[in-house]
Amino acid sequence: MAFIEQNDEDRFWAKVNIKSSGKCWEWQGAKNKTGYGVFRVDGKNVLAHRWVCEPVPEGTCVLHACDSPSCVNPYHLFLGSQKDKVANMVEKGRDNWVTGERNGQSKLTEEQVRAIRKDNRSLRKIASDYGVNDTLIGMIKRRERWSYLP
Repeated sequence: MAFIEQNDEDRFWAKVNIKSSGKCWEWQGAKNKTGYGVFRVDGKNVLAHRWVCEPVPEGTCVLHACDSPSCVNPYHLFLGSQKDKVANMVEKGRDNWVTGERNGQSKLTEEQVRAIRKDNRSLRKIASDYGVNDTLIGMIKRRERWSYLP
């Protein structure tokens, strides 16, 4: 029995489940821990959704319009910068940043931050009263921290 060598494209598409037009095309091969398809080409692992969009310029991200990491439908993928990728994530509510009082590292409450902003004493005195450093107090007053608060 002779071994028939498949080219990369044939091997790739053999691992894709194309359900129907307009739907996600799910990668059926190996996946990384975050659910993105992994495909081996020339001895190196590449992300399946990036391979579909080749060539991808250096420093460019491949984003999913469908938000399904295992989707390789070219109509669901688009190119963007890292900034575009983060904006897309935030816009769709997929960010998991915990801000304000919900952040376990926070030493202040929203009420305290509002009081700090109104306090006219020196940064050092305010910081001492709240058990934080004066750099943080300055950042709060300049709205570099807790900026979502009115």
